[in-house]
Amino acid sequence: MGTSLLGTRVERREDPTLLTGQGQYVGDVKVPGCLHARFVRSSEPHAKFQVDASEAAEVEGVVAVYDFESLGGTMVEQRFVSDASFARGALSRGVARYAGEPVALVVAETLAAAHDAAEMVVVDYEPLAVSMDAEAVFAREHGGGAGGAGGGGAEREAPVLLFPERGSDTLKFPMREEPPEHGPDETVVTVRLENNRMAVAPLESQAILAEPHEDGKFTVWLSSQGPHENQRGLAASLGLEQADVRVISPWVGGGFGGKGGWVPEHIATARAAQLLGRPVRWLEDRTENLLSMHARHQIQYARLSVGSDGKIAALETHALADCGGYLEIGGLIVTATVMMAQGVYRIPQLRSAAGAACTNKAPTTAFRGAGRPQATCILERVMDVAAAEMGIDPVDLRLRNLLQPEDFPVTTPTGATYDTGDYSKTLLKATELVDYTALRREQAERRERGDAKLLGIGVCCYVEITAGFGSEDYASVEIGEDGKVLLKAGTSSHGQGHETVFATIVADQLGVDLDDIVFVQSDTAEVPRGQGTGGSRSGQVGGSAVLGACERVLEDARRLASHLLEADESDIVVADGGLAVAGVPAAKLSWAELASAAKDSAGAAGRNGAADGSGTVRQEDGAANGDGGDSTASEDGVADLPDRLWAENDFKQENATYPFGTHICVVEVDSETGKVEVLRHVAVDDCGVVMNPMIVEGQQHGGIASGISQALWEHIVYDDSGNPRTTNFAEYLFPSAAEFPLFEAHTTETPTDQNPLGVKGIGEAGTIGAIPAAHNAVIDAISHLGVRHLDMPLTPEKIWQAIAQSQSHHAPDTAHQWPTYAG
Repeated sequence: MGTSLLGTRVERREDPTLLTGQGQYVGDVKVPGCLHARFVRSSEPHAKFQVDASEAAEVEGVVAVYDFESLGGTMVEQRFVSDASFARGALSRGVARYAGEPVALVVAETLAAAHDAAEMVVVDYEPLAVSMDAEAVFAREHGGGAGGAGGGGAEREAPVLLFPERGSDTLKFPMREEPPEHGPDETVVTVRLENNRMAVAPLESQAILAEPHEDGKFTVWLSSQGPHENQRGLAASLGLEQADVRVISPWVGGGFGGKGGWVPEHIATARAAQLLGRPVRWLEDRTENLLSMHARHQIQYARLSVGSDGKIAALETHALADCGGYLEIGGLIVTATVMMAQGVYRIPQLRSAAGAACTNKAPTTAFRGAGRPQATCILERVMDVAAAEMGIDPVDLRLRNLLQPEDFPVTTPTGATYDTGDYSKTLLKATELVDYTALRREQAERRERGDAKLLGIGVCCYVEITAGFGSEDYASVEIGEDGKVLLKAGTSSHGQGHETVFATIVADQLGVDLDDIVFVQSDTAEVPRGQGTGGSRSGQVGGSAVLGACERVLEDARRLASHLLEADESDIVVADGGLAVAGVPAAKLSWAELASAAKDSAGAAGRNGAADGSGTVRQEDGAANGDGGDSTASEDGVADLPDRLWAENDFKQENATYPFGTHICVVEVDSETGKVEVLRHVAVDDCGVVMNPMIVEGQQHGGIASGISQALWEHIVYDDSGNPRTTNFAEYLFPSAAEFPLFEAHTTETPTDQNPLGVKGIGEAGTIGAIPAAHNAVIDAISHLGVRHLDMPLTPEKIWQAIAQSQSHHAPDTAHQWPTYAG
């Protein structure tokens, strides 16, 4: 067998189809008689309402107009059950809780007719008081507020309950640890950070095509990260058995966490198809997407105590998730923020807690990192504030406190168990690559000269959690009589390169050509089970499932080859395109020959024996195949030969893995305009064993772009009355490649012991490292002017105002007090 492909830059197999426009998305699927759906959305952020569809129903081409009741009172199966009071209808149940919530559904023969009729639907609103301040909501229910700039003081009273029948709009996750004790020589700093609300903004918005069949079953094409999970949710919401719903996710134009589960519009569309007995398609437009698919938004506090020796003595954190109109996955994500509160540092005393509150904004979903970026952002900001307060270089302060390789495994007070790590290695490598000492020297020289262009250097050391909560997935491998390999995976790629990586594992294990591997995913009729893609789990869990399936096929094939080649099984080795006897090149069988022999053995079983149900044929007369040849007999005279070269494997990873790394961002801030230019971004990420450097780099690049974008540009804005102000890309700032430098992506390799590949996740790491690095860089550039902290996004206006205030000797008051509601 030749050199292993694993660890090499194998080009992506997916790209030719993508680049030539041959990939079929939900919008491309052709189904005869397909109807079109259009939602009527609430124009009010909080209101009781009634729907009058009489005029809309008369529009030519309209088939039906539904409100909650006429849609059968369909409820959405809760994906993350926190409290039944937060359950949603497929259409709003008479009370809209955010602007953009679906209140009615029009189904028509053409999309134009559906749009026209939606404009004719009359919704009579009875506006209710609007609640927009998550801190005020939480303080009302849990006591007290917070002082200082931006703090949620008791004077900011939440005006109304969104869920009066529940009597509460919040969840509280209490602290388990006692308050830390502080020594007399410790420096204590407190930071309040608002992790800004963002749009997930995938290139392809939400999309579904639901086709009912005469037997009551469904075929659903869905732009999704997890067909099997969505199969469960759709079936439960529609009152069907899971097996009655086939879900196919064709090409998916990005997900980033926002397409991990079903949304009310999916259920409403499928329910309409069920009621009408005809296929119905809904394609979300960009305004709908910017109204609905939101993420992040936490209000975070950190209080850090550092001794005179620069060693951390204690840390307290509190994260409050603004979950919008319904407490869904956003209320779960904040618990990941708590879990990762310790970060990469030795912290003798750690106290961390969280809460979640509903406001009249869109509900939040997962997005690239889902809770882990928030944990890193607040920790790395408070580290920089402490460094500035104590006059210690930010890199030096981190080096004094990083966990060391001999500390692992590390179990934190919040319940995380870090598997492996070498945090100092990535930090030192990053500082060397960026020439940190020279940058600090240049920064000082610019300041001394009074240059208008200020240099900022931002550092972030991070650790994150991937494949958490006992992750499991499925794969199967089958070799056909033509020698080709059919590979099925329970993960669901939407840009990550699974086809390339998984095929490389198969090629590496079986010695087959990559072009002879057929990849199947994202179809519940073809792949029996799977957990889909999310939490940076696919390479390690899905890849290990593929590896296990290959090993099982290889075990059967070796036994068959041993018999056919009359050699000891231990002497059978993988050769290019098949199996051979070690040291005897002429004694070789191709995979096609082996697969044919297995089929022949199955035929022989029909005459001489029986299959045992596991793909292995038990031959009673010693015949290996239909030609009556000799077989290798067991002690009782029975030979076990496979009837097909096929195996499936479910790999379960009992514990999470913890990738880590260091990012250093270098920016230039124009002190006269506040404009930020990113000059360099150096990333050193460690995702364990690197199976394909090119794909890892691609994930790093995408993650870095996303992270810098949050720090500098992206922000969903509502006014105080609950009206959204960022409903298109003219208003929602979104960078292009022209705004970025060429990213400098590097890796180190610290294998995990949690899976046989030694792999950790990489899909979200770049974002987690880049956000605080960019944030810290901008504050570092203007810190000598007295600016201690600014919230993201760091817009030119915000920076210019801070500089102007500092120059007028009225530097912004950024002193923060610990919120009393946090305990």
